[in-house]
Amino acid sequence: DANEAYCDMLGYGLEELRGMSDFYEITPERWREWEREEIWEGRLLTEGYSGVYQKEYVRKDGSVFPVELQCYTVFDDADNPLYLWAITRDVTERKLSEDLLQRRNRELILLHRASRAFTSTLDLDEVLTTVLEEVRSVFDVVACSVWLLDAEGEALICEQAIGPHSDVVRGQRLEPGAGLAGWAVERGKSLIVADALADERHDVTVDAATGLHLRSVLSVPLWVKDDVIGVLQVVDTEVGRFGREDVVLLEPL
Repeated sequence: DANEAYCDMLGYGLEELRGMSDFYEITPERWREWEREEIWEGRLLTEGYSGVYQKEYVRKDGSVFPVELQCYTVFDDADNPLYLWAITRDVTERKLSEDLLQRRNRELILLHRASRAFTSTLDLDEVLTTVLEEVRSVFDVVACSVWLLDAEGEALICEQAIGPHSDVVRGQRLEPGAGLAGWAVERGKSLIVADALADERHDVTVDAATGLHLRSVLSVPLWVKDDVIGVLQVVDTEVGRFGREDVVLLEPL
């Protein structure tokens, strides 16, 4: 049985829910094995369960949303499980608030560690290495690099890189406006690319040198006063890794 609020939350009528052959029809596949082993077969139907846990549900329209379940197992006089009583809450708004707080904490941690690097040494390579290691750690990506314009402003040269085959990437040269890095430098704008292989602006020179097939790319121009001097680039082999919140995190650097 279910009340009207539960039905509205999922978009199903009560009879539709009752007609389901398996409760897991409203549970994303990635949660099913865990919930079956840990909750249903593990505690609910053996020693009973009284507690709260989080998972996700699938609405009738196919959309997925986070929920919190507060469950109780009710037993008969012979200690056989009789039924499960559950209070279900849609925690979408709470999760969004938690994610926002986590992003803000990431930003503060990154800026704090970067500022320590800027004030601890005047050695450019040491500063760049420290900052890039922090960026890579915070974003959990394959690699990141800093590309600076040469003295004549005629080419972008990789000054420092962190990640696989970084020794090959360092010193790589891009012609003016070439690649995603060149695009960001020429326009002075941050650039998010969900799949570099599908973007005609992507220069495959570095990919060919390292053997990595970069997919997600985030390029943020580096400024000194009113001039762009280079670009900070964060890359990963998965598609669609970056969003606007990542740009907001990196631009203060």
